[in-house]
Amino acid sequence: MSFILAVAVAAAIAICASDAEAAPEWIYYDSGSADHAGSSFDYQGVRFSLADDMLTAPLLAVSFYYQGLESCTVTIHITSFDHVTELATPILCAVVNGWNDVDVSDLNIAVPHNFYVILESNGCGYPLLDDEDSVGRSFKGRFLESLNTRMSHNLLIRSEVGSPLSIPVFGEWNVQIIKEITKIRVGRQSEKHVDSYDEKWTLYTDGSFKTESESYGMWVQKSNKFRIFLDPEDVREDMESMSEDMLDSDVIDVIVTKMNFTLSEKKDGTIKGQYKAYAGMHFGDDKTGIMTIERKFTGVPAD
Repeated sequence: MSFILAVAVAAAIAICASDAEAAPEWIYYDSGSADHAGSSFDYQGVRFSLADDMLTAPLLAVSFYYQGLESCTVTIHITSFDHVTELATPILCAVVNGWNDVDVSDLNIAVPHNFYVILESNGCGYPLLDDEDSVGRSFKGRFLESLNTRMSHNLLIRSEVGSPLSIPVFGEWNVQIIKEITKIRVGRQSEKHVDSYDEKWTLYTDGSFKTESESYGMWVQKSNKFRIFLDPEDVREDMESMSEDMLDSDVIDVIVTKMNFTLSEKKDGTIKGQYKAYAGMHFGDDKTGIMTIERKFTGVPAD
């Protein structure tokens, strides 16, 4: 995902507060009860999502419940949706046993629609989990790149965001998905579904990408060609929903293994391209399978 970092560093963008000022809002997915010890993995974090249709907002504060040794310090990583691209210099924090509140408002961190707050334990303690079943937002890993193992309960990590930021539009298209082919293969059994539909896509000057169906990502440009990087969790949820519609079987997990999303723009502003996604699947009856989605599309500039 180095392409995303290049966009974040290189783009000259105009960002301003939204005209509709809103009160700061805390985002969290835990019950508030510190009930379970965290994992021994060095990296544990929560994937946050802003309110529907919110593209980006300033991160004001982080709060987390921790248990550690005396003089324990943790490193706080604020990352983009890829849980690798750092949105700020990692923050070293001396922690206490219990809730820790960290004001980051002076760091001018703008978080995208989906972002992570990740704690690096440094070997002296761990964040705590709550008493509720996981809502699929808490992850662990031995390093940032491997932070894709979902936890059984919810980490007590919270984030406070301010009013949405206004980002200028780079380009907007009314897109026709000419053909979407979804295939699932489980052993000798296979299913295929073909569809077509329309939606609106928007590229923003800060490198953000958004679809009308609420998928978010980043884009980079080379000449008249664009490469889109979608949030893997958005893709996983999309594929899981599709597979449940196609198969009469409980889907336990979908693991996205590869994505390729490219488009090219003609001189008249129209676009065309393709999207491919591949995933491994696990089912409740201990079966495994493979899923692929292929889309071909065209688009015309939106009015």
